[in-house]
Amino acid sequence: MKSLGYSFVGALVCLCAAGSYAGTVQKFQANGVSATATLCNNDCFGGEALITLLQSQGGGQNLYYVYFDVYGSDSQGNLTDINATGQIPASMVSGNGQSNLVLNLDTNAAGLDVQYCVIDQNFNHTCTPYAGGVMNVTWQKTGQYTNSNTGINTMTFTNFTVKSNFNSTTSSATAQGTIFGTQYSPGGDLTQLGTGHNGGIEIDKP
Repeated sequence: MKSLGYSFVGALVCLCAAGSYAGTVQKFQANGVSATATLCNNDCFGGEALITLLQSQGGGQNLYYVYFDVYGSDSQGNLTDINATGQIPASMVSGNGQSNLVLNLDTNAAGLDVQYCVIDQNFNHTCTPYAGGVMNVTWQKTGQYTNSNTGINTMTFTNFTVKSNFNSTTSSATAQGTIFGTQYSPGGDLTQLGTGHNGGIEIDKP
């Protein structure tokens, strides 16, 4: 793990312990595509991106939800995080969702509330609106392993928390792409592609 990665892990652990989230901003059923990606800029020295894309289909609906964090650092050495959560148009997702998947996300066209957060050495964070932009990410299944998850999971990020209670079957994958004009390459074993089955997702913000 590179130096920026250590900062990210430390920040996430502290925020998980200290975060308090009271308002639900999204609540949906995960049923369909389930994709996660860990991406690196400049071998993770230049930044790291975490992206999750989930499908909610059934009852004549075909919806997609995304949440992401794009980590970097500012001139003072503070950790920065560009993040957003929300529903996006199905037209921004293509591929079969099993062996390949493409996300062509325009955060402005999708109406996402993108935030730019600065996290200081004491793990205090300040967030302001961010202009957003275009994110193009491609997943490709590698088949090195498969993973089945069942049960309740909670993950807390800089300014939102995700509570999930669903079953998923995923396979290892590789992902790469361009995020807000910067090229990102495959970044780790957390990149997966597969299917989620009939479960609840809740995303909360302060």
